Amino acid sequence: FSSDVASAGDGVYLLSFPPEIEIARVTDYAMTHGYSRFGLLAPATDYGERVASAFSQDVFERGGVLVHEERYEQDPSAMLAPAKRLAQYAQDLVPAKLRKGYDPKKPQDPAADSGYGGGYQAVLIPEQGTLLRALAPLLPYYNVDISQIKLLGVAAWDNPRLTREPALRGGWFAGPDPAITKPFEDRFAAAFGAKPPRLAALSYDATLLAAHLAQGQRRRDRFSVDAITDPNGYLGADGLFRLKKDGSVERGLAILEIEPGGIQVVDPAPRSFAPSF
Repeated sequence: FSSDVASAGDGVYLLSFPPEIEIARVTDYAMTHGYSRFGLLAPATDYGERVASAFSQDVFERGGVLVHEERYEQDPSAMLAPAKRLAQYAQDLVPAKLRKGYDPKKPQDPAADSGYGGGYQAVLIPEQGTLLRALAPLLPYYNVDISQIKLLGVAAWDNPRLTREPALRGGWFAGPDPAITKPFEDRFAAAFGAKPPRLAALSYDATLLAAHLAQGQRRRDRFSVDAITDPNGYLGADGLFRLKKDGSVERGLAILEIEPGGIQVVDPAPRSFAPSF
């Protein structure tokens, strides 16, 4: 159940939610919806470094640009300076032809032609809870127009309390699809009288997977690498997942948006790993 990708491999398979898969999903969704220039505001922790590394790689591989990134200590007073520095890299959304110094005879930066100058169009903030509610408002405080700059997050943003924070309105993050997780949560609550912790769903999936593999027709192949890493994957309590030969996990995640009336699904999780055309 570890989320540390370094622990995978050599017969060890991760059945968890590594942050890298969340970052890949939300980055891909943002870039397919016209966002190509990004900022990053991450905690100065091992987790923050993992997220920063994954985000930088995902943006680069998809042809985007990481305009600027900042780290901060996880204390409200220590967040001010990094947020202010990052804010300086946001630019007004002024079309290239209307900006001072524009010369149609000179080669233009493609980003300039898109109307975003050298600034970013979206910012990833991999934080949660109280710290996120303290951090997000700093961007508009330092004159970042969040009606134009999209905020991106992680699955920990799936918190109803965050809908009360105006700065997070319209923010996107990747996480399990509520339409898929609700049946398991309802059954768990009926049996135990409480909402299931994350470990409950992972344990359920592990047991389900073991039982499924045990039903294999050929005893010697039931728990083979090929059986475990079935490319079709499995549908568990948190949705679609499959285990890869290097021990990592791939999950079908939804894209959710924070709105005043609640957290809404804007792109449902896939129900199959088969490519769509």
